[in-house]
Amino acid sequence: MQARWFGLIDLILALASGIILMLWPGLGYWPILLALLPWTARLAAGRFPFKRTSFDLPLTLFLVTAGVGVWAAYDREGALLKFWIIVSAILVFYALAGQLFDNLESIAWLLSLLGVMLSAYFLLSFDWHSQPEDLGSIEQMASIWMGIRPDLRLLSPLPNVVGGILAMVLPISVVPVLLGWQSRQFNKFALSLAAAGFILFGLFMTSSRGAWLALLVASGFWMVWKGSGILSRYRRVPRLRILSIVLVLFILGILFTLSFYPHAVLAALDKLPGLPSGGSRLDLAGNTLHLISDFPWTGGGLGSFGGLYSQYIKVTPYFIYAYSHNFYLDMALEQGVMAALLGLGIFVSAGWLFLDNLEIGEKNPIIHSLAAAGFTSLLAVLLHGLMDDALYGMSGTPFLFLLPGMAVALAANNNTAQDPAHFAESVGRMPSQSAQKLGAWAFIVSLLVIVSFSMFLIGRSLQASWYANQGAVRMARLELADWPVDKWNANPDISAFDPAVELFERSLSIDPGGATAHHRLGLIASQGRDFEMAQYHLEKASLRNPDHRGVIKVLGYVYVWNSQPEKATFLLKEIPEADKEMRQYAIWWKKLGRQDLALKAKEMQTKLFELKGTILQTSTSQQ
Repeated sequence: MQARWFGLIDLILALASGIILMLWPGLGYWPILLALLPWTARLAAGRFPFKRTSFDLPLTLFLVTAGVGVWAAYDREGALLKFWIIVSAILVFYALAGQLFDNLESIAWLLSLLGVMLSAYFLLSFDWHSQPEDLGSIEQMASIWMGIRPDLRLLSPLPNVVGGILAMVLPISVVPVLLGWQSRQFNKFALSLAAAGFILFGLFMTSSRGAWLALLVASGFWMVWKGSGILSRYRRVPRLRILSIVLVLFILGILFTLSFYPHAVLAALDKLPGLPSGGSRLDLAGNTLHLISDFPWTGGGLGSFGGLYSQYIKVTPYFIYAYSHNFYLDMALEQGVMAALLGLGIFVSAGWLFLDNLEIGEKNPIIHSLAAAGFTSLLAVLLHGLMDDALYGMSGTPFLFLLPGMAVALAANNNTAQDPAHFAESVGRMPSQSAQKLGAWAFIVSLLVIVSFSMFLIGRSLQASWYANQGAVRMARLELADWPVDKWNANPDISAFDPAVELFERSLSIDPGGATAHHRLGLIASQGRDFEMAQYHLEKASLRNPDHRGVIKVLGYVYVWNSQPEKATFLLKEIPEADKEMRQYAIWWKKLGRQDLALKAKEMQTKLFELKGTILQTSTSQQ
């Protein structure tokens, strides 16, 4: 009994630590001390502080890459805050992984409570008038609710982030409903049904189409599961094998569709009720891939998306986006490609454990229900990650490894669920059968990691990529040290970039066509007002990355300064803000005494403005 309550306290403290960091990230590492109290107590009792699992190595490597992300970030203080949040996510994992069988139902209740609290916070804090809504019915209900709710002046969360977390928690909140009904405990049934209904209502009010769609597709798992059971009895084939084949084909189908028909996928998404945002997200994903190629080894740094995207893609000193709205791309950009593959491997391995427990836990309603709910939640997270990022990019990071921790808890208790005297109570123990299966799966994932990483770097020298990565990190630290300052650095003295220039030149000596090195050298030369050299490097970068928005924009501007208006117009007609910025350049160059460049900027501004009007007129006449 004491061990059971100690485990629950451990989980409550870990979740509380994560929630505090989610709401007040500026507190730093102090909330983590709360989650470490049980670890300290175990050490004082002469025991190992946490339960050893097969995920220890990948989690350790993930944490190491997060530490590298702190080193690489242009904002070390902000990166360190996110590092502590990632630590809290790992503490939540171990708090869940060490739970006893008697606590499994309590886990479902605690996570239901988490969903209720998050829904309540969202309903009490979000301002629906601040952005257009996806559905008119939501807007009407929100207007009525905002008129009667108390004014608590709480920090308003992002609806897509809240929607993603609620989509993860909702299937788990159904478990107490099922258990209450099966045991005829109608008080528990009514209370759990109310909690699940409130979470569902909160998810609806977020108007997050991505979360709805991900949960809907993931819930289709039940149909596949039931169908595979019938087929397994008819064909005498293990249900898990049938389900695994279906899932592999489904995943391959998604990857094939996204690879060869991405525009068709987003066009289909835009037919759903709500505002069309698919095209912009496709552009955002493509631009993020260009940034990832600049920092494949170290990542661009924790919490660095905002500055990197504005500086090197949009080429503006203003804040635009805080994250890429893609779970996988955010990890790859901030911590490196290997970290993203590690994270994906952890989730895939957790999915295998859920399926394993779903198959062999059918005789135990708690394990069976939690495995089914956990796998549904995992699918919802992975699918939603393609459309938004609730668990890494923003405030949901403390719950990043919640589902893998739950999967390990089920695996640790499954083989002993029928005998309470032999629960997996001792620290460091894991059933050998599950460990062997997980190890085999981890080996397959590792091979996929190696193959994927090798394919990512096809045609690029590893050494050249490493030097370019290092140079890009140094350059970003210099340019974005005080970002955002809402103005450009107009200092033509570029001597501070000499260490970065040396690294880029070393990279080009190995790979003469390196896009990252040429792009960054072109930016440095442009700031130093050596426009001939800037044009040379940017044209080289454009050869390898012809659709890189940052390269296109800066090269177009350089063509203006180099008196090549035809080439400039061809590139800048695709940059909507170019005519307004040219007007500002005309004023700026005039103040600096460069009348020649001011005149060129004015002429290009006029040409782009007239071209925009012609395009608009043509579009109107066609309609």
